[in-house]
Amino acid sequence: MQFSNKKKNRHNVRMRNFSCGAPTTCDNILRYILLCVFDVITYRKTLSCKCCIVYWCLMTSLAPAYKNSLNDLDGSEWLKLTKSWFVLNPPKRAVKNLHPATFPDELAEKFIKLFTKKGDWVVDPFCGMASTLASAKRLGRNGIGVELYDYFVEKGNSRLMQIPGKTKVQVIQGDSRFLEDILKSHGISSVNFCLTSPPYWSQLKRKSERQQKRSLNGLKTKYGQDKADLGNIGGYQYFLEEQEQIFDSLYRVMADRSYLVVITNNVYTQGRLWPLAFDTFTSLSKKWIPKDEMIWCQNDKSLRPFGMFHSYIGNRSHHYCLAFRKE
Repeated sequence: MQFSNKKKNRHNVRMRNFSCGAPTTCDNILRYILLCVFDVITYRKTLSCKCCIVYWCLMTSLAPAYKNSLNDLDGSEWLKLTKSWFVLNPPKRAVKNLHPATFPDELAEKFIKLFTKKGDWVVDPFCGMASTLASAKRLGRNGIGVELYDYFVEKGNSRLMQIPGKTKVQVIQGDSRFLEDILKSHGISSVNFCLTSPPYWSQLKRKSERQQKRSLNGLKTKYGQDKADLGNIGGYQYFLEEQEQIFDSLYRVMADRSYLVVITNNVYTQGRLWPLAFDTFTSLSKKWIPKDEMIWCQNDKSLRPFGMFHSYIGNRSHHYCLAFRKE
């Protein structure tokens, strides 16, 4: 059975309209998706005509009941954010230099858009320079962060005050092992999403070229000296146990069916690669339901000739973004 050019053009127009975000309501989004799928099926003749008719009648009857309960995105935006790898090379911000290990606001915005609605509560138990909360405020979400060191609490809150917005955002000094008590003392019983990046174990203790440059410029090369700081733990297994304890505390304050994204990486030190990202995934999966691993790639990092001509040592230019849900 051949299809006319008119029918082919109708399919192409619908696909273009959908990719440009033409539908503006949840019902229309689903109707566009179903219509496009139906056109593809009939155009490629992957199902019989009777099956196509049954499929179309069933799906269109269900479309009005569909509601987007997760976020405020349209179908086009949603699809773009579900890709399992992405390249992100954001501009450098001077304020971020105050902290030895930050992630870009653009990364936080990506996940906050995907896993929350406006007005939701976002938490970061390793708050640092408040990248998560800064992005939450820009996007109309409430946010609370816990940070061990007073220096970063002050800098983080100062940064948040400079961002316009009416939502509530605050960095609190404390140890996230007691996250439940900290949030309750501020009148927060549960939160809707967590985006965070724990220390990459002992990575900041390495005498890397980056650390040497920061030292020469008078910038911090470690978070601090507090014994409660995960970045000061020497033993790998002990680090994993303490990290798991913090995420157990987080679990108790997360709303049901809410999501957690952990930005982490494997660590090369002592002549070998330590599977920190993989062990974090395994450790948290005891309680949290694992949903995905997304890979943040950086293609603007300089390559260094580590071990050249005698031993292979890779130039690490990616991070893992591990997604979990409380169920």
